[in-house]
Amino acid sequence: MTAGGNRLAVRMRPDLVLTARGAGPSRHWIVEDPVTLKYFRLRDEECFLLRRLDGRASLRQLKASFEERFFPLRLKPRSLHGFLFHLHELGLVIGEVPGQGDVLARRDSRNRQRRRLAAVSNPLAIRLPGFPARRLVDRLYPYLRFLFSPLALAVWGGIVTFALALVATRFATLQSRLPAWDEFFHPPAMGGFVIALVLTKALHEAGHALVSRHVGGSCREIGVMLLMGMPTLYCDTSDAWRISGRGPRVMIALAGVAVELVVAAIATLVWWFSEPGVLNRFALQVAFLGSASTLLFNANPLVRADAYYVLADWVDIPNLWQESRALWRRGWVRLVTGRPASDELPGRTSRGRVVALMGYAAASTAYRWLLVGGFLWFLFRWLEPSGLSLLVVGIALPLALSMAVPPIRQSLRTLGSPVGRRAYLNRRLVTVPLVIVAVLVVIFAVPLPYRIAAPFWIDLHQGQTLYASVAGELTEAVAEGTRVEAGEPIVRLRDLKSELRLAELATDVQVRERHLENLLRIQAVDTQVGAMLPAEQQALEDSRQRLALHQADHERLIIRSPVAGVVFAPDEGRRPRDELGGAGPGRLVPFDGSPLDPVNLGGYVEVGQPVGVIGDPLAWEANLVVDQADIADVRPGQRVTLRLDQVPVRVWTGTVTAIAKVTADEISPAMRQRLGIARPQGTAPNAAVEVRYQATVRADSEATQDPQLAWPGLPIGATGWAKVDSEWQSLGGRLLRYLRRNFVIR
Repeated sequence: MTAGGNRLAVRMRPDLVLTARGAGPSRHWIVEDPVTLKYFRLRDEECFLLRRLDGRASLRQLKASFEERFFPLRLKPRSLHGFLFHLHELGLVIGEVPGQGDVLARRDSRNRQRRRLAAVSNPLAIRLPGFPARRLVDRLYPYLRFLFSPLALAVWGGIVTFALALVATRFATLQSRLPAWDEFFHPPAMGGFVIALVLTKALHEAGHALVSRHVGGSCREIGVMLLMGMPTLYCDTSDAWRISGRGPRVMIALAGVAVELVVAAIATLVWWFSEPGVLNRFALQVAFLGSASTLLFNANPLVRADAYYVLADWVDIPNLWQESRALWRRGWVRLVTGRPASDELPGRTSRGRVVALMGYAAASTAYRWLLVGGFLWFLFRWLEPSGLSLLVVGIALPLALSMAVPPIRQSLRTLGSPVGRRAYLNRRLVTVPLVIVAVLVVIFAVPLPYRIAAPFWIDLHQGQTLYASVAGELTEAVAEGTRVEAGEPIVRLRDLKSELRLAELATDVQVRERHLENLLRIQAVDTQVGAMLPAEQQALEDSRQRLALHQADHERLIIRSPVAGVVFAPDEGRRPRDELGGAGPGRLVPFDGSPLDPVNLGGYVEVGQPVGVIGDPLAWEANLVVDQADIADVRPGQRVTLRLDQVPVRVWTGTVTAIAKVTADEISPAMRQRLGIARPQGTAPNAAVEVRYQATVRADSEATQDPQLAWPGLPIGATGWAKVDSEWQSLGGRLLRYLRRNFVIR
């Protein structure tokens, strides 16, 4: 690009349209290429160099004038060379040396190849060549101008507001009327989706064209785009950047969103008030597509759709998508080579703006691939029943190649040139990849200690729980903490009905015994009485058996200890009075708290209710409640660290001895509440029962002999948190585990 005397044989194209925006440090220029219909954003420093390219200035003169104009910035010759080549690649300058025709031809060939590759690598959105639409829009606008009248705008706003209010106030009913997934997306319904998509997108693009015409702009081109294989329209209103006011430009960008919202609102009302049938189903499809496309695409600035152009206008960067990604590329070049990129010029862009643009590039790239992944998952699920799910691979492979091939090809082209080799082949080119590989190895290959946290409660080891086999009034109970021997009474109950029945049976036995004695006396004088004796003796025996059986049942009101040990109150036996609903007709008042508390004498004990536990206070164990997602990493023999809520400053250890599967309903409600695993309020009664696992931990000997863990300092049912020493895992493995646990694709 140089001629004799170091003169730069390159000059700015005279047909470019330059428009200044902003003032002071934020001043920049919008460059319009009237041939390719592209727009570029140049900083004030970059536009200064572009305008100085008149075919006569030399590199030294450009450098001197730049440093004089933008003191104290300094411009390196390498950066200036790179920037000039970048301008030439963009087609903003013209070379005046022989052979420029061949250079332009090769560049045009590369651009064509790049466009073809982009079309093949992104089969979800293929834009076909269109036709000039300015005359068509100019002819239609007079007939449709009434759509922009205040009355029409009020009608559109009222329809959208009414539809939103209907959805908000009748959401539960609306949700119940929605069809199931398989019914809504079954293959025969795809025809309706295609028609709905073509209709909504045609109206969407028509909105852009008409609003552009309404505010003084124009529609350059209208064409067909294959969006996910379905034909839709696209409208090129890129010359909206030439409109001076930001308000009209925002109106043009958001016109499609407004049209789709109105269409979706009308379709929602039609679906709500129509009877089931073809119209009802089609209206739901239109409402779904209009709402989903607005939320996921058009109203989201992370996608190159309507909201993106609003954001680009707001930050005054027409090529926001390319500029934000160029910052990452320049940062990577600086990291690898230690030098600024060839097209990077010194400037006054604030660090906050650079960070914001790089953050936008990262977020938009992640969101783009999230959308692509969601679409491929939907397509796979839709095609799986018909056995055509392998077609998804044919779509995903070009998408993956489109992400991997361009940077690799660009790197090879750079390393293939002598200048690129001198810039890149240095010590950093080896050091940086090695550091990256080392970091990846540390993240994914180096195992680190891994612990699983779980709540637990204290229980006696091999403790014997005493249950009431009959119901009755609590009349006597030993105090909690009392040491008893085997066979000693723990709880005495009283049942008035049982006592009355026992008295009746005893009286019956006494009456029959006296009657039999009288018959034996009479037998000496009356021989006929002897025939009655066998029946009376059998009746007496039956009465005695009934009395013995009832005495045995009555004896069950006395609950005795089966083994020697210390008496503890069972945790599941503690309950408030209102849990049993208070006293009722013919029913005593239920106890409050533990049945062993003296204040509960006279309370009512039900059948099957636990009244006490017998065990050794120095032989206790911890019952861990392990989540189903963590149980695969918990095994017998693993070490456990225990920390009690009552003694949070002390830590004890133990070993997992057994694992059992339990449901949430098998743990008492009071204990679930204390452990923090209670079901949320409002959970449906028929909801699936949450499955958990109970891991039994035997405490070490020093823990069982600790005075702080002996009675009465450690009541049965004390809770805390435990950490199980599981197999070591890498940071990458933990991340994958977290993703699998929180994002389940069914």
